[in-house]
Amino acid sequence: MAEVFAETGDASSALSTAASISNSGLWDVAYQRVALSFATVSESALATQSARQIERITTREKAFDSIATALSSKVAMTEGMRFTNALGGNPQQVRFLLGVAAWKS
Repeated sequence: MAEVFAETGDASSALSTAASISNSGLWDVAYQRVALSFATVSESALATQSARQIERITTREKAFDSIATALSSKVAMTEGMRFTNALGGNPQQVRFLLGVAAWKS
């Protein structure tokens, strides 16, 4: 349900629905899906905010990888550097910049 809220632009409901999940595994999956949904509609701040809520490190890293890939196809080459600081770390930043370069070339 949280993912649907994110896809329809209802950030508040998406985040509160994900936060209400008590099972840690489902919590992480919900935030991972919400993060990707926000990235798909170019809401980079909400995407990274959601990904940071993921408790399991490997799941969080996968979420940031997905965010980097999704956002890279949506920004102009000149705007690419603006988004790199929002991403989790060097691997995601590199993946994002390579994605921007590939989409624009």
